[in-house]
Amino acid sequence: MLTEAAHLVALALSGAYTILAFYAVLPRWPLPLILGLGLWCYRQQYWLRNDRIHNTLPAKSYPHTDVLLGMDWFFTMLHALKTHAVLEMWNEMFTSIGQTFWNQSIGQWVLLTNEPENVKAMLSTNFEDWELGSSRKKLTQMAIGEENLFALNGDEWKRARHDVKGIFRRGEIRDLQGVEGHVENLLTRVAMEGDKVDMQKLMYLFGMDASTEFMFGYSTDTLLHSTASTDEFARSLDYSLEAAAFRARLGSIAFLKPDPQFDEAVKTTRAFADDFINRAMLNRHSHYEVEKDQMFLQDLLENGKSRSYARDQMLSMIIAGRDTTASVGSSLLWKLARRPDVVSKIRAEMMALQGRKPSWEDLKGLRYLNMVIKEALRLWPPLTTNMRTAVRDTVLPRGGGPDGLAPLFIPKDTPVRWSSYSLHRRKDVYGEDADEFRPERWEGSLRPLWSYVPFSGGPRFCPGQQLALTQLSYLLVRLFQTFESIEPCDALPMRLKIGTGSSLVDGCWIVVERLSKTINEDHLYEIFGTYGRITDLDLPINRSSNTNRGTAYILFERVEDAESAVAHLHEAQVDGATINVSICPLEVGVAVALQDVVELLVGALPLVVVASAVVETLIDQARIRLPGQALSVEGTGIEVSPEAL
Repeated sequence: MLTEAAHLVALALSGAYTILAFYAVLPRWPLPLILGLGLWCYRQQYWLRNDRIHNTLPAKSYPHTDVLLGMDWFFTMLHALKTHAVLEMWNEMFTSIGQTFWNQSIGQWVLLTNEPENVKAMLSTNFEDWELGSSRKKLTQMAIGEENLFALNGDEWKRARHDVKGIFRRGEIRDLQGVEGHVENLLTRVAMEGDKVDMQKLMYLFGMDASTEFMFGYSTDTLLHSTASTDEFARSLDYSLEAAAFRARLGSIAFLKPDPQFDEAVKTTRAFADDFINRAMLNRHSHYEVEKDQMFLQDLLENGKSRSYARDQMLSMIIAGRDTTASVGSSLLWKLARRPDVVSKIRAEMMALQGRKPSWEDLKGLRYLNMVIKEALRLWPPLTTNMRTAVRDTVLPRGGGPDGLAPLFIPKDTPVRWSSYSLHRRKDVYGEDADEFRPERWEGSLRPLWSYVPFSGGPRFCPGQQLALTQLSYLLVRLFQTFESIEPCDALPMRLKIGTGSSLVDGCWIVVERLSKTINEDHLYEIFGTYGRITDLDLPINRSSNTNRGTAYILFERVEDAESAVAHLHEAQVDGATINVSICPLEVGVAVALQDVVELLVGALPLVVVASAVVETLIDQARIRLPGQALSVEGTGIEVSPEAL
């Protein structure tokens, strides 16, 4: 109370001085200092008063070097994103700073928490106090559509949730006939690709094919019957999600970096979705028809929903169905290729099937396989991080005080983020080996409750959980029934790339030099995209002349594709110029991205002078902290030996 009263007195004095200075009774030169002090006293008094009213204590804060805008956090995050170290960095911070702490980025304060009780409060017990924040809404609305399920709150969300939930109430989850066709396509594709197979790529195709077949009665069939339009759709969808996530992280300065490729990707994605709806409505006959009275898309359109609403919900379901199975499945296969002891136990349990294809009841009875999948969901959840924003002043049960165990006051409009990656690795819940892959931990009495939320929780719990688990477990059984061994192609550690979801890192930067000034990003995607999927592209622009600087940095998803592009295009003629193409260190791409962001900040903050030496220092730090060359990143390829095909 005394401290609160002291701040009130200081606030009143600063106000009185300001008034007297305005009328020239007192000198005006100290006004900036007095106003700053008054603002600080006001904020302190605000927190002290609310802590007293709500019986809470303040939380710890990240040790900022830039206390004004928090740009130190912004650059730290940018570096961590480019080096795929965000999840590990947060995990270390929860240990070194505390399980709940404040941080500031580009002027906005955000709370990071790793407390299960706080996650429970946001997702369940105090659900009405929280909603999806503006950054999450903008991200998904930009990429998927204004009315998509992942961007809605309140009554709009309840109506959309009701519309999509009906898909998963039906008994077709137990009918494995549909998923079997897509599993057969995947197994055939594995056999076609030879000894070294990029399972992550195939898992994403499988996830999209199987989920569209189940939810809409009409599959994209990308595994064996991919076309130029389906390939372009997949690339555009991935790019739009990644670009939207990056723009959301830029926050208020995102408008300073226009991205024509993003706009084109969104247009391509929506055009494909509209065409898919047309084809699905014309091709409603499927093996599900006997059991389905109507299909999801037909239900929406015949019940008066707009075409754009149906398209937005369709894209939401495709992303949810594809990414959940693919991201978890890819990580799990990566681990199983390096854990023959776990594979042996899975095979031993499968002996009871005697080689026959499993039924839904069989899958539920494979106890060890289910523990393996549960452990994979713990270590590599499909959504590694999530966020909510307070719609009113509220209280979280943990995070306040020196030990972080007291309640914590949260003002209205405050964003709160948590990391499922870290939450699932709490050693006080899972033991000292929480970072290790050990399916046997689920044999005993382990009940993690809100320390285990791979499919979220509360009213926004993922309705497709059972579908994803069924598809993944069925695929694994059929994979091990078909192939006698699964082996890694390298001994490199796992690293995860996070965007709207998570995926394994497998990429290689190339540098393209001596470009003509008229070359733009679209030209580079068209030329180099023929050799493989491009996941990132930097073409630095000379802002005075609005032309490129003659050099581009291109990140291929696969090292082999990058090497193929170098082999075919080095010293090739492009727009009258002989270009030089070579493999480049990963830090070059990071440095270019850092320099672009610094230029954005200079344009956005004209009062802040950023010297070129500072830019060079940031770039040098990025280089020093990066582990080696681009060719040292781990692959997602898996060697598979056919047993009988």
